[in-house]
Amino acid sequence: MPVEAAIATLAEKLAPLIELSIDFRRSLAKKGEKSELLCRQTLMQLDQNMQLISPGCELAEAQSDLDTSTSWSPVSAACGSCCARPTTPKWPSVATS
Repeated sequence: MPVEAAIATLAEKLAPLIELSIDFRRSLAKKGEKSELLCRQTLMQLDQNMQLISPGCELAEAQSDLDTSTSWSPVSAACGSCCARPTTPKWPSVATS
């Protein structure tokens, strides 16, 4: 069945990702569009003003993490809309005579 094959493919491709506990996931702050913009602007300012941060700060790694997070946004949105339950049932219309 195509759906089962798609799920198996997803499971295979996502296997290398780390698994976070439910309690840890619930404790994480959620990142929205405004948060992402703030992160980008902060990293840009830090890049332009390297004297503000300690030499051991991994600015390139932080930028890479943000880019990775951003690249997953469409996938996350697609999964959310695919798995979301409709608020009202969509029953087929039946013509009555």
